[in-house]
Parts: sequence; C-alpha cells; structure tokens
Amino acid sequence: MGDSIVFVTPCSLRFWIFGKGTVQPVYGPILLGTILRNAGFKVRVIQQNLLDRPIQPSDLDADWLGLCLFTPSAHAGYEICRMYRAARPDGRIIAGGIHPTFCPEDVLPHVDHIVKGEAENVIVDLLKYGSSEKIIESEPVVDLDNLPMPDFSLLTGGGVIRDFPIVTSRGCPHKCDFCQGRAFSGSLYRKKSPERVIEEMKLAPANAKIRINDDNFGSDKERCDKIIEILAGMGFDKEWSCMLRANRAGDPDFVRTLKAAGCHTVGIGIETVNPKSHKEVHKGQTVGDAYEAVNTLLKNDIQADGYFIVGFDSDDVSDMHGIVDFCQREQVTTWTIMVLTPYPGTPLAQSLEAEGRIFERDWRYYDSTRVVFHPRKMSARKLQEEYINVNRRLAGRASRIADWAGCAADVIRNPRKARRIQNYTRRRSEWKRLISGSFKRWMRDNKDYICGLPD
Repeated sequence: MGDSIVFVTPCSLRFWIFGKGTVQPVYGPILLGTILRNAGFKVRVIQQNLLDRPIQPSDLDADWLGLCLFTPSAHAGYEICRMYRAARPDGRIIAGGIHPTFCPEDVLPHVDHIVKGEAENVIVDLLKYGSSEKIIESEPVVDLDNLPMPDFSLLTGGGVIRDFPIVTSRGCPHKCDFCQGRAFSGSLYRKKSPERVIEEMKLAPANAKIRINDDNFGSDKERCDKIIEILAGMGFDKEWSCMLRANRAGDPDFVRTLKAAGCHTVGIGIETVNPKSHKEVHKGQTVGDAYEAVNTLLKNDIQADGYFIVGFDSDDVSDMHGIVDFCQREQVTTWTIMVLTPYPGTPLAQSLEAEGRIFERDWRYYDSTRVVFHPRKMSARKLQEEYINVNRRLAGRASRIADWAGCAADVIRNPRKARRIQNYTRRRSEWKRLISGSFKRWMRDNKDYICGLPD
C-alpha cells in the first residue's frame, strides 16, 4: 500500500456553525495524522474551514485520502471524493467520524472503507495492510494518556492558529436526547491525567486561545480540581475556556479557583428556559441552575457563553422569546441559539423518525439553523421564523444601543470598575455585530428554503 495520506475535513460552504465562519481546527484528524506520522507515513492535514480558497486537486496528491465527515458537511465530502478519484484513480479513500459511523450506507458508495467509532486503534494497520472489509468497527480508546501529543505542524494551509483545541476526555454519563457527540463517544467516561492535560495546553501558540472541547470538562470533579490547582500554582498565562454543566459553574468557590487558573470563558449548555423541556430531553439540570451559573461566572469576571436550542416539543413561541429575556436580564456575554435537529444516531432522531415527523433528509440542511422536522406546538415555518426573530432581537441595533446605555449607567454607579464594564460591553457588542452580519448572509442563502417550509 502507499505511504502518503492527506486528511481532509470538509465544511459546509455556508457561513455558520459548521461552515466557513469557524476558525478552530478539528482535533481528531490531527491526532490520527500524528499516529500515522509516528508509524512512518507521510502526512498532511487540510481543514476546509481554515482555508481562504476551495479545495483543489493538487491538495489531494496522496496515496490515501482520509475524510472526517460531520453530517452537514457530508455532501461537501462527496465532492472531494469525486475530485480525488479523478486526480488519483489508484488512490484509496477512508471515511470516519460521526456521520460515517451513523450513516454508513449513505457514505459507502463514495469511499473504499469506513471506520465506525474511534479510529486510533485501527488506522495504522488499515494503511499498512489494507482490509477486505468495507466497514471496520473500531474499539474505543481506553487509556487516553497512551495517545501521542498531537502535532499541529501537520496542518497545512490554515495560517496562524487562533483557537487551539484540546480534548481531555471522551464519553459522557449524561443522557441528553439530542446530543450526537454522546451517541458517538458513548457513556463510558474516559479521561487524560491532569499532568497530560497541562502538557497539551503548553503546546498552544503564544497568542492563541485554548479551547477545551470536552462536552463537560467538570464531569470528574477530582480531576478537574487538580488541573485547575496546577494551572493556578504555575501562573499559567494563556487564556483558556471550557464547557461546564450549570450546577458546577454555579459553585462560587470552584469558579474563583477557575479564575485564578486563567480561565477566560465558560460555555454552558442551558438549552432552554422552559422547565418542561429540560425534563423532556433528560438534561438533568434546572433553569435555576442556569441563572446561578451565569451570575457566579460574571461576578468572578469570567465570560458566560450560553448555548440554547429551540423547537422542543414543550416549547411554544413565548418559551423561545424567553431565551431573549434570559440573555438580556442575566447579561450573558455571548450566546448561540440552534434549532433542534434530529442528528443521525441520537434518541431524538429515532423518536421523530418513528412518529413520521422528519420531512427533510438532505444532510446539507442539518446544521442546527434550519428546521427539518414538524414541531409539536407550531408549524415548521413558524419555528424557523421565530428562530430568526429571536436572533434579531438579541443581536439587532436596538439591543446594542441598550447595552451601551446600560454601560454608561453602570460606569456612573461604579467608576472604579469603568474599564472592566466597558471591556465587557465591548465584547458583547462585537459578538452581536458578528451574529447580525452572519444572519444577513444566512437569510440570503436560505430565502428559498424558508419559503418552502410547511405551514
């Protein structure tokens, strides 16, 4: 078999969560590339969201093409397969990641092999010896400390890394019905040691922000506390962020230690302000936990990023606009609002499929911004329109003016904190301008889709 491989992570050509607007490298292909490089292969890693140009045939000059496919970028990946076949008819294509794991029948016509699940245990043998199997089942990695340190120099054409990704654990013990990541990694929680995590954080370039991409960095309280203790003790001087559950982020003592360790931002999967919806999707936290978490983070000068989903069966229009009230009242620093999406492999997809409520099966529309199913309490078009209205209310010009007016009043009341208040307001305003501009492009791209939605 050949000794060269190029890993390509395609993205949606649209500007949004899974598209051209993201600036963070995808961690998995870089780790797989490192494993193969250490085994003697010639490796390049290309990630389309970081390129300032389209993928070209010359990018694909390798004996093997390795594709990392997410559901909304699957069709972009198939186009790359066609380009590769034309340029390298003797080459071989491997696809892995979330979409091939849950939709192998969709992917298989375009590739030679699919690796289902975590690929680290099979990738070297597959390239060295090939396989008669089209679909290869891989066992999960048990000891994450045995994985090599990822070599980001394998990443080509991406320029300077501004957001540096780290994954310190896999698996999630929680049972959110909509989560494709949990469905992929399973319920078995596996983790890197505190010492390994610190060494990986040290790899980040001087001016990059470190993103700990675990679904829940605080799942193992003892390990999380140890990592933070080490960072605080060494005076770690790089900004870093993580995701935490609301009940953990609402612990004042823990959050003060987070701040001392250099944590800049905490993302919280709040999902909804409707208590019925929390129970519906087995979130395992309350709206009260979310209030407490945001307030505790902001009191300790840590940015609070809120992640919300609209379209749960218990949601009506007032619940959607309750998200606006929450973000404005609690002064959430930044926020991301997504449309509930039945991603393959999730319990949500299985239940909606059984009820005959999924009307759109083109994966290009599965990007958490477009409605692809029939909601319970409103039409699909109404859900889409209110999703747009909620984002407009939060990011519009009137909202930005209100922020700066509130900033002026706060400075008058607390002149000693003027710089902190102004910097915080500036961050919120910059985020709102970004979302506002993105939505203008999104509306242009999706005008026909919205008009075609069921009433």
